Amino acid sequence: MALTCPRCSQNLQARKEGTVEVDACPDCRGVWLDFGEIEQLVEDKDVLVKVFQGDLVNPAPSTCSCPKCGVALKLLKGGLVSPVLIVDKCPKCLGLWLDDGELRLLKKILTTATTSPS
Repeated sequence: MALTCPRCSQNLQARKEGTVEVDACPDCRGVWLDFGEIEQLVEDKDVLVKVFQGDLVNPAPSTCSCPKCGVALKLLKGGLVSPVLIVDKCPKCLGLWLDDGELRLLKKILTTATTSPS
């Protein structure tokens, strides 16, 4: 059964992002990352530890439901790894929904964290 976009209800389509197969919406261009896929997108695991700093911050209700399990997503205001990045996270399956442009922003933030001094 195809996953449905939590934003616009279109069927998500599998797409390669590096070596990881993610689920992307052809209409709104958002991306669903299953639990563990974000770690596969980042080569330097120490960077993830550095930028996540333990836990995701400021969970608030989202208007979206998880495309995997249907649970209401949590809107992570204040950012996943940066105040400019706001994502939706499923509290049950731990997947992440990234709106159009947020995956690029996440990669940019992680690249900056890689090149920044500790």
